[in-house]
Amino acid sequence: MPRTLIIPDLHNKVRKAEFLLAKLKGQYDRVCFLGDYFDDFDDTPAHAERVARWLRESLDRPERIHLLGNHDLAYLVPGRLTACSGFTIEKRHVIAEVLADVPLSRFAIAVNIEGWLVSHAGFHRRFAEGKTPEELITMANGALKRLVRGVDEPLFGIGYAPPRIAGRGWHYVARF
Repeated sequence: MPRTLIIPDLHNKVRKAEFLLAKLKGQYDRVCFLGDYFDDFDDTPAHAERVARWLRESLDRPERIHLLGNHDLAYLVPGRLTACSGFTIEKRHVIAEVLADVPLSRFAIAVNIEGWLVSHAGFHRRFAEGKTPEELITMANGALKRLVRGVDEPLFGIGYAPPRIAGRGWHYVARF
């Protein structure tokens, strides 16, 4: 069974990720990035360009799986979603220039990794109730296709985290 290293939100820290991957070489067979490649405190369009170039190269590596997070969607689906901290039009322009010919089909919203449902932010119960993990994956990745075509998708709406769970992070990995 392949060993998978899961790396959550990079928020521009691609050099640290590559350092970690090099240090752990031989201890994993593939890598799953959970998205949020872009945006960090006080970053600039130059940072966004560097990350977009890294992402373009990383997508070509077959041992890497790339999910999308809310920060990525704000940049990669122009005009549909912009509600994330750090978003700027200037960064959107440089990211779009670098990734112009990269289809969003190279990314996923959710995947099954060795029996684990893996996504950036999980699923609200109104989307998940009564669905198998495979149905959720199909639904989520289909929602991305519709979003790209201009359809408003509630799945990508901004949610509310009650205070008792706020601060735990948005990443979601569930065993099935």
